[in-house]
Amino acid sequence: MKLSKASRSVADKHKEKNREPRSKFWMRLLALILVILLLSGSLFYMLEFLFLNIYAQEYDPSLMIRVGLMYGNNVTVGFETKTKYGFALGYVDSQNRFTALTQVTDTVLSVTCDSNLNNSNRTFTKTNSQSPSVGGYHIEVSGQNLYQYYDAIASMFSAAGLLPFPAYINGEFRIRAGSFGSAEAAAFALESLTENIIYTVANLGCSLSVASPSATAVSAVNPYTNAIVFELDSADRSVGLGMEPLQLPGGEPAYLVTPAGNQYEGVFEFKRNYSSYTDGVALTNIVTLEQYTVGVLPYEIGANWPIEAQKAFAIAVRSYVLSHLGKHGKSYGVDVCNSADCQVYKGIGGANDNVKAAVAATAGQVLVYGGKIVSAFYSSSTGGTTVSAADAWGSNPADYPYLAAKPTPWEHYAEHNYGEWTVEVSPVELYNTLVSKGYTLLRGPIASIKINSLGQNSTYITSITFTDIYGTPVTITKSDTIRSVLGAYVRSANFQVALAGQTVALTDYYYVDAVHVFGMQGKSAQALAASPELYGSQPSAIKTSAFVLPSDEEVIGAYSASDNLLEIITSSGIASANEGEKISVITSNGLGTLDTEDGTVTVQTSEGRRKFILPDETEIRGGSPSSPGNTVPLGPLPKLSTLQIATSTRYVPAVGSPGNFVFIGRGYGHGVGMSQWGMYDLAKLGYGYLDILEAYYTGASVADYRIYRTYSG
Repeated sequence: MKLSKASRSVADKHKEKNREPRSKFWMRLLALILVILLLSGSLFYMLEFLFLNIYAQEYDPSLMIRVGLMYGNNVTVGFETKTKYGFALGYVDSQNRFTALTQVTDTVLSVTCDSNLNNSNRTFTKTNSQSPSVGGYHIEVSGQNLYQYYDAIASMFSAAGLLPFPAYINGEFRIRAGSFGSAEAAAFALESLTENIIYTVANLGCSLSVASPSATAVSAVNPYTNAIVFELDSADRSVGLGMEPLQLPGGEPAYLVTPAGNQYEGVFEFKRNYSSYTDGVALTNIVTLEQYTVGVLPYEIGANWPIEAQKAFAIAVRSYVLSHLGKHGKSYGVDVCNSADCQVYKGIGGANDNVKAAVAATAGQVLVYGGKIVSAFYSSSTGGTTVSAADAWGSNPADYPYLAAKPTPWEHYAEHNYGEWTVEVSPVELYNTLVSKGYTLLRGPIASIKINSLGQNSTYITSITFTDIYGTPVTITKSDTIRSVLGAYVRSANFQVALAGQTVALTDYYYVDAVHVFGMQGKSAQALAASPELYGSQPSAIKTSAFVLPSDEEVIGAYSASDNLLEIITSSGIASANEGEKISVITSNGLGTLDTEDGTVTVQTSEGRRKFILPDETEIRGGSPSSPGNTVPLGPLPKLSTLQIATSTRYVPAVGSPGNFVFIGRGYGHGVGMSQWGMYDLAKLGYGYLDILEAYYTGASVADYRIYRTYSG
């Protein structure tokens, strides 16, 4: 800011005098000598070594992912970050390159709005008080190449009782000192500066002034001492305050740790988010593609999932983010957010050796189709079949040929989180929900629901009509719109609906010639019971598993009158049943028994009874829900694309209070692309990550992303 005549710098006032007291001669001489040393550079290098060791470090900008952690309305006046050894602070430019300008040994810093601030238990709020915890007004030194003189000038301010700190203001390095609650207080402090500071600054060709708070600036503050350690202002928002953890040679890796306890690699970038309705600090984590992938896997899927599932998912994560770079660029200045709207991302804290190994083993690998990286959509579970992008979102089928609908008989959706669900809703509740979603033509409680159409090769609903008691209909189209509108009740658009007391028909998919591998997953008992001519009369409580005997006879399921669950038997007599118990099994040729007494499998066929002994080293594949086993295959697994798929229909009663609607559904999410739990199930069966990806993304192949520099879905 410009000072008034009464507040002009003391240096200017002294220049106007013709004579000065003789006693000040030696002070001026010392200041001149200091300037000469500074200009020669010798003192600068000595002070740099002894004090701040200012340095510049740049990140390779070839591919850095900008992940929004705090953005939009979700910003606060101050955001606290911890680390192990201290911070490097500087700026991040428009190319995502981080240049460090200073480093501090503070292990806790809050990046705040540049303003007068109050601090209560390390929580900052803006204040109009002129006696704040942190003042927004400072003395500022500006000039060319000022960073070379930082240490010497900073030591002068410190000797004068004013805490100095570096600042990067609209592309220029500056030195600031003091923390004042008003411009007047800062101007008074400037007037009171020692002549040593005044003459040193003047003879360097630099100037002194008062810096006022800016609506585009942020400050790095120690929340325990309220000391400012760095400030940055970018009027055009082209750069942001950058923060990186210092590393101790030979020490444990240091990360950026948020109040939630999440640990992040890479750089934090802070920018002021100021508007008429909000004022706070926006936070972006800038990381490499591999760091980003490590930060997604533990939170989208389990860190201890099978390694082949982890590999498949790592490739899907890379593919998704590269095909969605800049998704939130216009709104928030980031590539992707950290929520399920993009991909859940919480940094490296949840990554174990399993996750890191999967990411390293597939480094750089993505899915490609037609020379472009694919939009590798996925959801939690799909409920036995996926839905095409065209039917989910109304996309042009030619835009996403690899996201066609396909049955997934291998998915154990009934065993997984919200893979199968039933919800009861009253006509009034349904009416209120639809009106709240914008369907205001409705005038009263819903009287009827009609499913008009399903997706191509899918059980997901693509058109549904709700009619109120006055005969007013509204129709909702596109499966994911249906899921969104009814989101308070349904987990996906893969459902049937009826009035309580009625019955709904559900379609199940299965492999005709390989049921033994996939165990008629989902509603196995109902599906098997629906085909008595093939499998015979079955009890209602069938326990399914998935293993192949080394013979022509293949086990496709098992059941027992007891609570014991079938796993497998070896010639050493290991089994999941009690000693001496015979467990009935279903084979491709009929019923048989597992006999734990002598470690044999006896199968009743049309040619009589045949007995098989399992090898000594037989290992479990598949297993029961309570004991899933491992992923070691017992023999060659069939290629999924070669297997014949069939459907069966089962009828399920809609249980609820009279007059209410009952939604009976399967799957959790939009249902497009890969099922996370289906991926898990394939890995448990022994399939590799390439097989898993091929099963979901039709026609896509795996390649190194660096070959495909056009990131497009």
